[in-house]
Amino acid sequence: MSPRRLLAVASLLLLAGAVHFFFLRPSRRRGRLEAVAQAEQKLACCTRGARIELCKESLGDLLELSSGKDRVAGDASVFRATCPAANEFDPERPHPPEQVLCGFTATEEAREGAAAALVRLRPDALRVLLAGPCTEEGMKAAVPVLAQEFEAACGDSACLDFFLSGHADPAQRPLVYAHSHKIAVALLARLAQVAGRGNSEALPKAAAVKQLLGWAAGADALGEPLALVVNGGPGSPLTFELLLRGKPSPVLLSLLKTIAESTGSRTGASRRAGLVRFALGEVELDAPEEAAAIDEVDCTLLPALLPKLRLDEAPRADAALRTPLRCPEQGLGLLANPLQFELTTRVVAGNWKLLQGHTAAQLRFEPAARRLMHALLQQQSPPPAGVRLSSEVLIRSDELALSVRPLLRSGNSSVRAAAAAALATTLEEIPRDAALACAREQQAWLQCAITGSTWCGLVCGGAPLSGLERARIAEAARVQVPDPSMATVSNQR
Repeated sequence: MSPRRLLAVASLLLLAGAVHFFFLRPSRRRGRLEAVAQAEQKLACCTRGARIELCKESLGDLLELSSGKDRVAGDASVFRATCPAANEFDPERPHPPEQVLCGFTATEEAREGAAAALVRLRPDALRVLLAGPCTEEGMKAAVPVLAQEFEAACGDSACLDFFLSGHADPAQRPLVYAHSHKIAVALLARLAQVAGRGNSEALPKAAAVKQLLGWAAGADALGEPLALVVNGGPGSPLTFELLLRGKPSPVLLSLLKTIAESTGSRTGASRRAGLVRFALGEVELDAPEEAAAIDEVDCTLLPALLPKLRLDEAPRADAALRTPLRCPEQGLGLLANPLQFELTTRVVAGNWKLLQGHTAAQLRFEPAARRLMHALLQQQSPPPAGVRLSSEVLIRSDELALSVRPLLRSGNSSVRAAAAAALATTLEEIPRDAALACAREQQAWLQCAITGSTWCGLVCGGAPLSGLERARIAEAARVQVPDPSMATVSNQR
């Protein structure tokens, strides 16, 4: 071949090489990089390690493409910086145990070995690890090591951070169950710490607390009632009854004991836990301790708890007295169970306000209201307002007459007047002296009201008589009973 011909061939080869290097090769490399991006978009190879066997080729391509010096290599390097899984395919990079454990490509055996190595090399490594991102496979491998090295790996509350983060997996149930008391102590300390700072936004989420306590007790269903013990409520009485039903497990009893004793006797959580233990017959509380503990329980939870608190015992009358008054919406319902406690004179006197705080329609159909009213009327000197109210509570005429008739002979004229007004709604006979006492009170009220005074007292224990009541009292007293509307007419003049 002539020199001229050789030169022409060499020129063509150089030209082809230049075209390949400057045009065809970058185009193919660009296509490979686009294929990697498409694989990442479809399989989430970089961030979740989804189906690594399908991602291995794309991640290897990304490593190779980022090693060059052209524009494609620069773009690949930028892409690689956002793709931590690619580093696990780089043989030139060291692979520390935390990357092996929490990475995307290691086998199950390699992850377990990495977890053990972390505890050996750095006792608090897993604690730090739990506070950062880690794959689901890594966390599953870490759980057995956590269980064996709980104190060193978790410290005082680092594992608690993870369990409350919302990323805890049901696979961690055995770990929480095995160390339920330590985790409960850390949880209570965290809640007290946040409450002390007054930062409600930093409080752990209620759902996370409920899940954690359910795992600690070994039963998810107990998470909510235990959270009510810790936080106080409000909640459902039916849910709270789960703690009180049947024979509690030793783990639950021990967990309640931990809550009662770990936070000191002056916190609401400890008093609530102690009260539940008392209801279960595990401990004894004296009357003042019991009363203080009941005050810490939300009103919505009391219907489930009170029947088990031995409030029929005389020394515990203070708690029986205070509770319905503190919770007026539930008050009469709390007294509805006759097995709950026998009404003493002190309890009746205190709970008189319960009757005053309800409408007549509510009282008429509430058995506890009738029971309270009967006990109230049997006192030596019941309040006139209570006697008058009996006509709204005791809707049967014979029942009302039986309870009120003895009061018609009371030495207190106001009580006699109120009894007469109560019977004025029935056809029962009203003694004249009782009716006269009631008529005089209406006359006194009218004289006061005519002056324009805004407070002229009660009439026969209640509102001024009108209609049938006024007619019946006038008939029994054989005197005229003034119409209360006369006060309005007089003031208009």
